[in-house]
Amino acid sequence: MKVGLTVVAVVSADVAGNLFLRQGMRDGWKLNPLVGCGVLCMSVSFFLFATLLSRADLSFVLPMTALGYAVNVLGARCFLKEKVTAVRWAGTLFICAGVALVSLSQGLR
Repeated sequence: MKVGLTVVAVVSADVAGNLFLRQGMRDGWKLNPLVGCGVLCMSVSFFLFATLLSRADLSFVLPMTALGYAVNVLGARCFLKEKVTAVRWAGTLFICAGVALVSLSQGLR
């Protein structure tokens, strides 16, 4: 249960950090509080990721945190109003399928 919640926290912090950074960098290299929030979220994500590695196998952690790629695409589409092509959606679906296969294999142990 702790590992699952930590995975959710890592992915959430990573996605929030990416969205904040992207939104903050739209104004260029100006001092922007959104960039600071993005850096803070990415730092939290890193330390949670390190904690997760101490509690679970790398072969489980990396695919699970790869869900962040899919959530990043959704966040870019919904919050940043970016255009996402069909090829990128297909790539995102492949990532999700890979995560599903890894999570199924984890339960087979």
